[in-house]
Amino acid sequence: MIETKISPQDTETISDLSRIFAPYGITISASDNNLTLQSTLMISQKLLEEERYWLEENAPEKTITHLRQAHEKLGRGEWAETLSACRNALESLTKSGSFTGFINELVEKEIIAKGEEQRMKDAELLKTIYGFCSTIGSHAAGQVLANEQRARMGLLITEAAIYFLCRQMEEARSKGICR
Repeated sequence: MIETKISPQDTETISDLSRIFAPYGITISASDNNLTLQSTLMISQKLLEEERYWLEENAPEKTITHLRQAHEKLGRGEWAETLSACRNALESLTKSGSFTGFINELVEKEIIAKGEEQRMKDAELLKTIYGFCSTIGSHAAGQVLANEQRARMGLLITEAAIYFLCRQMEEARSKGICR
């Protein structure tokens, strides 16, 4: 982040610069005669690091083990195996191993929201993430094969899904909705 003093006459120029730099992940803002430039990419990286740290400290150990395996497999270039480990991480949150059943239970307890096919909410998105990791990773078939980009995306969305689910369940426990 960079800050510098500005004059009130610079406001229009700052607005123009902000529009120019926005596609490159740079935010330019002005307040109290100060100009601030900040990389939104750094903010995103910081959020990812905070979420990963929270997961390491709060997610079930079995889930963390699968996420670590997914990171290791990604590092070795084992794309389908990365996605398979992501699927296992999601399944490890359940008691029965049925991720769909787990999601349905969370919907019934109103811990997450359910939408419709054309108006997705939490449940549909989470099932889609699980399906992606399962179809391309564990049960790969057809013309769509795991590659580096799919493995990276799968790992990122799996971590985000697990973070979301763990935080939702934590909130539900604090309200006495579940154990």
